[in-house]
Amino acid sequence: MQTHNVHVLAAVEWHLFNSLRKEMASHCMIQPIRLISRSRQRVTPDDFSLGLNEDKMKPQNRPIKRVGIVGTGSFAAAVTNRLLCSGYDVIIGSRQPEMRNLLVDQCFCNFNITSVAECIEQCNIIILAIHAENYKDTLFSHRTLFSSKILVDVSNRLATTKSKDQSYAEYLSTLFPAARVVKAFNTIPACEMKRNAMRDNSRVLIAGSDMEAKDIVSRLATNMGFHPVDTGSLKAAREIENYNLRLFPEWRGAAFVTVAIFNLWLIYVILMIFAERRTESWNQLFLKVINKPLCLTAISLMGLAQIPGPLGTLVRASVGGSRKSPTWFKKWSSSKTQFGMFSWVLMGMHVLMSVLLTNNTYFPALYETLSDDRRCNVTKSSTKTVSEWMNWKGEAGLLLGLLATVAVCVVAFSTIPGIRNTLNWRERRFTQSTMNFAALFLAACHVVMTAIADWTSNVVWPFYHSTSFLCIMLPAAAILLGILTACPCVVNCVKKRTAGVRFYDVGKTCQCSTQSKGTSMTPMQSEITIFHERQRLSDRVKYKTLLEQE
Repeated sequence: MQTHNVHVLAAVEWHLFNSLRKEMASHCMIQPIRLISRSRQRVTPDDFSLGLNEDKMKPQNRPIKRVGIVGTGSFAAAVTNRLLCSGYDVIIGSRQPEMRNLLVDQCFCNFNITSVAECIEQCNIIILAIHAENYKDTLFSHRTLFSSKILVDVSNRLATTKSKDQSYAEYLSTLFPAARVVKAFNTIPACEMKRNAMRDNSRVLIAGSDMEAKDIVSRLATNMGFHPVDTGSLKAAREIENYNLRLFPEWRGAAFVTVAIFNLWLIYVILMIFAERRTESWNQLFLKVINKPLCLTAISLMGLAQIPGPLGTLVRASVGGSRKSPTWFKKWSSSKTQFGMFSWVLMGMHVLMSVLLTNNTYFPALYETLSDDRRCNVTKSSTKTVSEWMNWKGEAGLLLGLLATVAVCVVAFSTIPGIRNTLNWRERRFTQSTMNFAALFLAACHVVMTAIADWTSNVVWPFYHSTSFLCIMLPAAAILLGILTACPCVVNCVKKRTAGVRFYDVGKTCQCSTQSKGTSMTPMQSEITIFHERQRLSDRVKYKTLLEQE
């Protein structure tokens, strides 16, 4: 009896479930609007079937899209794992499939290892995970099978080449002109392929002349958890192949200048301390002596990073915006971010070393000097001693240094892509321009406050004997230039200089140009031409101003 009741109850529950499901389906006939872009949509493997009319096929009869991989190396194993996790059927092609049993231990799903010919025949998308030197030996005998196939070239070079040299992807397209060659996945190492797709944020640079093939590979990369970036035609593969061989190309010049400035300050400090003054011991070389070139280099780099902006503004105010800037000045302006980052690192090292060394023995000028009647812990031969309490100059100098460090940290953190992308134009301008100037000003005040005691004690001294006086030259020049460019007269002059020719000059130019062509313009046509010319010049000025502010 109890068993019969259980069966009846189960039948009732099943009937209610079916009725509820049908009712929900009737109310949910309208599909929700997709608010994400097409490139970011999660596309199922069924969407990659080429040459099939899937609208007329039943869901259970739709074939699973297969991806072929030629090669059995570490990169092939990583791509196989990633594709299997994304729901694809993988077929691996090998010249000796019976000898490739070790690859089974590296993957955790079912896949097929066949010959190269069978892999090419069964798949429309083929990833070539072999060296480019083996393309001809491995694939040329099967060239008749590559008609309308998508070949994904993932090869990399061992040395950089010139932009006019042929890339491996272009070489592959010359070997198999009937195939559709796409360059992709060469910037992703095998270790990144093995990572979980939910934690991956890598970009895949894609180049190809066939737009449909490029779109298919882009959706394939999206399903694998990557972010595809279309770089252009197949000629862009030359730049993509050289991309992996670059070692901080934008940082080389700034790094060279930083090392040169640090070495110059180190040599100068050692000569002044040990050769002329002889005030320090060689035992203090590793912390106290090295700490000086660190802070001197840091503030020098801050000055170098701030000078190009106001200097370029003053040059445009004097000669106008039509003249092109020299190459060295463009490189200097483009390296200000690198100078700022190196300055931030050296400033951090200076702060840590100063925390370790701040006491009345290493920096006696920052502490109170007691007279004989208030002396404590003093030897018999001494007439004065230094108290453990800081004077107002020492505390003010440390406070200014702390504020400068905080300002530099704000600027450095705002350059991180995750934080920078959340800032609007005005916030980015404030962090990169105003905070940079404030950090430089506070750092200069810190140097002046900590060195003013030495400056006042030596009434007559050559300027080159003081490292603090020499290091303040570049920041002082940058501050003065910044103040000059903020003056209303300079701002108005820059606007006039960069606004192009005047209304009368535009009309004069149009008249000369029409006369040279042998044509005449009516007054109305001339006014319309002048209006469009002024609009074009105004748009150019706005674009230049936006670039300068960025």
